[in-house]
Amino acid sequence: MGPGARVIPVGHDGLIDEHALDAVLADGPALIAIQQVNNETGVIQPLDRIAPKIRKAGSLLLADCAQSAGKLVLPDADFIAACGHKLGGPPGIGVLLVKDLATLEAVGGQEQGYRRGTQDAPAAAAFAAALAARPYQMERLAVLRRRLDEGVDDQGGIIIAKDAPRIPTIGAISLPGASNASMLVQFDLAGIAVSAGSACSSGKMKKSEVLAAMGVRQEVADGFLRISFGPSTSEADIDAFLGEWQRVAGRASARAA
Repeated sequence: MGPGARVIPVGHDGLIDEHALDAVLADGPALIAIQQVNNETGVIQPLDRIAPKIRKAGSLLLADCAQSAGKLVLPDADFIAACGHKLGGPPGIGVLLVKDLATLEAVGGQEQGYRRGTQDAPAAAAFAAALAARPYQMERLAVLRRRLDEGVDDQGGIIIAKDAPRIPTIGAISLPGASNASMLVQFDLAGIAVSAGSACSSGKMKKSEVLAAMGVRQEVADGFLRISFGPSTSEADIDAFLGEWQRVAGRASARAA
C-alpha cells in the first residue's frame, strides 16, 4: 500500500463501513478500490449503491471483480479488474476495463502510451472464450452452498458472514476451537481439497487479514475453512464433504471433552 493510502474498515458482516467511506470522500477526490466479492468470505459489496456516492464526490471507483466476473453483473465503475483463471481461462492473463482513458496516465511506449509492450494474444483469446462460455450455473450452486451451510450448522459449525449477501461459489465456515491446519490434513486424506484462506494462499498458515478486519474471534479464525464451488461441483461432492465434516467435528469434540 502506497504512502497516503487509507484502509476503509468493514463491519462484522464483512460489508464496507459506509460512514468511514463518507469520511474519506469528504477529504477530496480519491481512487476508491473495493472488491465486489471478497475472495475469502464471498461477501458481496453493495457497489450499486456505493458507486453513485463515489462519483458524486468527484472520486473514481476501481472494482476488483476477480471473483465476480462471469458470475455476477459487473458494477458501474470507472475501472474494473478481472483475471482469466477464476472463470476457466488460463492463468497469467487479466483485464482492466477503463471507462475513460483520460483518467489514466499514459506511460507506455505503444498505442498512444496505453500499452507497454507485446500482449499475450493467445491467452487473451482464451480468456475471452472462457468468459463467453459462462460455465457457472449460479442458481444451482446457490442451492448447493445452502446445503453446505445447513450441514455445517447442524454439526456445530459457524457460517462466516452468514447474514451478509454472499456469492454461491465460495463457502466460508469455521469449527470453533479446532485447528484449520489439522482439518486441512484430514480433508486431504479423505480426497477433499479445501483451504484455510484465499485459494491463492492454499497451504499457508498465515492468519487471515480478512477475518481480523471483521473482528472474528481468534478461536473462530483458527478453525476457518474456505470451500470453492466450481461448474462441476455436485450434490455428491457436498455430501462427501459433510460426511467428513461430521467426522472431523466429532474428533474435535472428543478431544475437547
